[in-house]
Amino acid sequence: MSGEKTRAVVLRTQAYRESSIIAWLYTETRGLVHGVAKGIRRRSKAQSLLERGTLVDTVVFFKPHRSLQTLSQVRILEFFPGTRNGLMKSAVRDAAFELALRGVTQEETHPELFSLLLEFLTILDRTPRARAVPLALWDFCNRLSVLLGFGLNLRACVECGSTAIGQHGGVLVHRQGGFLCTSCGGQRNDTTHVSGDIIRCLRGESQPPSDLSPENLRRTTRLLITYCAWHFETHKAFKALEFLERLLGPEA
Repeated sequence: MSGEKTRAVVLRTQAYRESSIIAWLYTETRGLVHGVAKGIRRRSKAQSLLERGTLVDTVVFFKPHRSLQTLSQVRILEFFPGTRNGLMKSAVRDAAFELALRGVTQEETHPELFSLLLEFLTILDRTPRARAVPLALWDFCNRLSVLLGFGLNLRACVECGSTAIGQHGGVLVHRQGGFLCTSCGGQRNDTTHVSGDIIRCLRGESQPPSDLSPENLRRTTRLLITYCAWHFETHKAFKALEFLERLLGPEA
């Protein structure tokens, strides 16, 4: 059983037996790794090294044909305190992590996804709370979909090719991978409609509007996450998203 040193983002942890921790790591070299750090809870403050949302350096001892590997020499590289200490930012982070865990398997290696997760954590940590959802989570969903091969068509209506969606918005259609313009989409459906200013924001052409209502924040966030989930063919409820929606404010 050989050991391999790698950086990793801690996506999830779970106490195991009396003194160990099981962790779901997204590693730089091996993709998703499910591993156990034996005895780590015996050491003072050591378990904080395997806290969700941290960047660590660790040695993974891989054993063929096993889904649970062994972790050793865990060392923290970045703690992202601005996110850890903020309820809204932590909820945004957890929603992104839950989505990532739904979309990848231990058989896949995506170095680009490790880079995306690390960039997402860095941006979220430095972003003011009011902008955390549109700037970080929406961008993460959009870029994750591109990375995994089902990126949204943000340029034109998926039926007629009209570029007016950037001005007037459009109705998101999961199966077609993009938006229907007002002409093709018929009567506006407020449950699946995304405004033109948000589409331009997703393109990277502008900042999200400052006057977004809690209802619009919730709807757009849910639409982008469920778009990814539809392509992952998962229908289980997103607990982190449900908690985030409660933080965003009461229903209209």
